[in-house]
Amino acid sequence: MVDCLSFVTTGGTAKKPEGTCCSGLKTVLKSDAGCLCEVFKNSAQLGVTLNVTKALTLPATCHLSAPSIGNCARKFLL
Repeated sequence: MVDCLSFVTTGGTAKKPEGTCCSGLKTVLKSDAGCLCEVFKNSAQLGVTLNVTKALTLPATCHLSAPSIGNCARKFLL
């Protein structure tokens, strides 16, 4: 999912996900969607500053269904 960084990081300039971002996201959603919550919560520790608003649009932008992402963001933002 490294290809997603230019789209979801603060200051990222990509207008849409690049490369294998969407296929990587699809794989993650199928195997363990909950790990995306961990990415949201721990992104700063990983050296990445996420634009959470943009990150939340990633599933829809990739035409994927991820209903738990919004719930995760609410927990993250509280």
